[in-house]
Amino acid sequence: MFAGPHPPDALFAANDLAALGAMEALRKRGMRIPEDVLVAGFDDIPEAAWDAYRLTTFLQDGERMVAETLRLIERRGRTEGPGVGKRSSCRQNSSSATRRRRGERVSRGMKHRRAGKRRRRRLN
Repeated sequence: MFAGPHPPDALFAANDLAALGAMEALRKRGMRIPEDVLVAGFDDIPEAAWDAYRLTTFLQDGERMVAETLRLIERRGRTEGPGVGKRSSCRQNSSSATRRRRGERVSRGMKHRRAGKRRRRRLN
């Protein structure tokens, strides 16, 4: 990526350790940080503040993110009523026999379609 005719002038790493490693690799190529390439990470680990790196980094406040997510889910549940988030794809699977006993309709589904394809292959 940096060996081409138009190397990027910035690099954003998924985490600080990857950013620190990228900084080392860029320095070995003779590039100056931040003069030639801006590097940023994501974590705000203590090593990012070392004088050898002075990495620009973003703090991810995990506890706050979880609390906000739970708040949004709770608020959505109040506005949309019970059953929010329950989808048929999330139901526990049960056998055809169990569903018939309950009086539920049992579709033929993929099992029978696949069997039909197998029969056609044998005939060909």
